[in-house]
Amino acid sequence: MKIIYDKNTKKVLYHTGTNLMFPEGPPNEALDLKENMATFSLHDTEDAEKVQQVLNAKEYELVFDENDKPVDVRIIQTLEEYLSSIPPTKEEINKQVISKIRERYDINAEFKMQRLGLQNPNDPKYQEYLQYVQECIAWGDAEKAKYGY
Repeated sequence: MKIIYDKNTKKVLYHTGTNLMFPEGPPNEALDLKENMATFSLHDTEDAEKVQQVLNAKEYELVFDENDKPVDVRIIQTLEEYLSSIPPTKEEINKQVISKIRERYDINAEFKMQRLGLQNPNDPKYQEYLQYVQECIAWGDAEKAKYGY
């Protein structure tokens, strides 16, 4: 894997990913490098753990020595951290409410409970079902309020 960076700002521009033919990254001649660009290489097999961290990173930067030569990669944020920081949408919360209900009642059981409630709204099984559904809906409403929906 080659990590291409701007020599002036030291900002990472992109990486070449992994490559079975060139585990150390493609030759520099194969890259369209501009004058102000340089590369830092990670070997796909020898540096496999670091390569995987870069591939799973949302943001990373190069670490430079006192001579301004890159010597390592520092992960700033992984994709997992980034994705977990994104709040769920209103629709996703609604789906979670349905999933919570489905943990206890499949669709056929829900129809059965609805019929039971129409016949006898005071039936203990129906009341238990109704209580659980209301708890799930209240949880969903609280989640939506937490994210400003």
